[in-house]
Amino acid sequence: MIDRKEAVRKKLISNSRAIIANQKGLPVGILTMSKLTSIYLSEIKELGLDLIVFNDAFDEIKDFSLGSERLHFNADFLVKQDKKLDQKLKNYRESILIKCFEIIKVLNRSDS
Repeated sequence: MIDRKEAVRKKLISNSRAIIANQKGLPVGILTMSKLTSIYLSEIKELGLDLIVFNDAFDEIKDFSLGSERLHFNADFLVKQDKKLDQKLKNYRESILIKCFEIIKVLNRSDS
């Protein structure tokens, strides 16, 4: 049976890979990572990871429509929103990409 720390490790690696590969949009990737950091805070601390960049980014975009909730809005609204969202994400894109590679590197070699 997989322990909680190992499950967290796998979820962090999976989300990081999805962000890097553009399999998951950056806003949803940030949302997912922010949820993981709040749910598994103690395990993430044990793994020695600093994921504050995801929480900082989420604080900037939390009032935007993200993920499937976007289906409830019309195209004009989303186009306008996405312009603002892109501006907010511009400040985080590079540091998040670097952090995702770091997560994969650190957690793939850990014996946790």
